[in-house]
Amino acid sequence: MDGDLAPLPEIVEVAEKYGAIVMVDDAHGEGVLGESGRGIVDHFHLHGRVDIEVGTLSKAFGVVGGFIAGKKELIDYLKQKARPFLFSSSLSPAETGAALEAVRILTESGEVVKKLWIMQNISKIN
Repeated sequence: MDGDLAPLPEIVEVAEKYGAIVMVDDAHGEGVLGESGRGIVDHFHLHGRVDIEVGTLSKAFGVVGGFIAGKKELIDYLKQKARPFLFSSSLSPAETGAALEAVRILTESGEVVKKLWIMQNISKIN
């Protein structure tokens, strides 16, 4: 929340060395870091080396909800065993449409993210 970046490349290296899995909670990175706001994994070019990504739709995407991404076996397991999944409601059609549109806007152009960083740098100067 303070703008700190985890040393993710180093974390991934240690995990790979010892056979551990890596999970990233990227609630504050999506829409901000990486190409077109794809998050910290993209920012550090660690695709395929992070096992689980958890994120929220309530920050950069402007709707309520969240997601977890990982291998199919993990997702299937969580669908059966994760209590928050079992006792939560799905997104409404309007929220789903809004989230999809936010993702479309980000992926079609990196300009929104670039503008964010320009404004951030200007605010530091002033």
